[in-house]
Amino acid sequence: MDMVLSSLRRLRLYAAGMGEDPIADELKNNRALMGWLSTTSDQVQNYLSRGVIIKERTEYANLLSGQKEYWLEAPPIIDLTNVAYDSTGLWDGSESELSTQYSGINDESVVLGTELGITVPKGLRIIYTGGLAYHAVNSVFNMAEIKTWTVDNWVKGSTSGAVGRVAAVSSLVLTIESYYGVFEKDETLIEYTDIDCTTAADPAITSTISSISKQSLAEKYPAIVGAVEAQIRFYWNHMTDFENVGSDKEGNTIRQTPKTSRKYPFIDEVLDLLEPYRKTY
Repeated sequence: MDMVLSSLRRLRLYAAGMGEDPIADELKNNRALMGWLSTTSDQVQNYLSRGVIIKERTEYANLLSGQKEYWLEAPPIIDLTNVAYDSTGLWDGSESELSTQYSGINDESVVLGTELGITVPKGLRIIYTGGLAYHAVNSVFNMAEIKTWTVDNWVKGSTSGAVGRVAAVSSLVLTIESYYGVFEKDETLIEYTDIDCTTAADPAITSTISSISKQSLAEKYPAIVGAVEAQIRFYWNHMTDFENVGSDKEGNTIRQTPKTSRKYPFIDEVLDLLEPYRKTY
């Protein structure tokens, strides 16, 4: 599947947002968090039935006589590169490129300009760039002025109130790891040395976002990232008692009822967050 849908830093800071101490940056903690982050990200994307991270993809579909529209695994389409068919389904160099095709409603499918009238298993190949966001937590902004931003310092949006960490700086391009909120075009970013944004950088650094080049998944679809983090937070809180749900009035442990009808191990709150983004076609 695609890359992980949060970051170790955000997971360690998650507790602080709940009024608790941050999860310490230690090997034993990071090892547990990284394992949960990888598996939970895969499980979320499988549950949603879609690829989340934007990248170039090659998909094959069964070519069906009478069918012109084919649905993709990682909508929406950002760029449709090539659509071709092979009457043998072998893809040994004898395929033919289709000159006429276009994206369907909401860029979620490919519609052939011509119905080919043949049925071939694995007869259609679609090369496209698609997905919801380029990165789980990093947004890329084009800034109005070149400033000496400091990596690992924090920035706050003057209008949105969004907060993020300076991840990379290159001339007029600023990469911010989102912590919370959604940054806005034309707002001023102010640099701070602390996550609470109470101590301004010295000298003071400010600049305006002239355009948003790439918006993170955490900003575009915060519920998806939040669902991953909530599930991992549940794992963290129940590291030694996954099988238990509580205790009775005598103090005896109550074990979970096996979820024989549930394919995914998500808590109900996570399922509620993910449901609106699930691809069901």
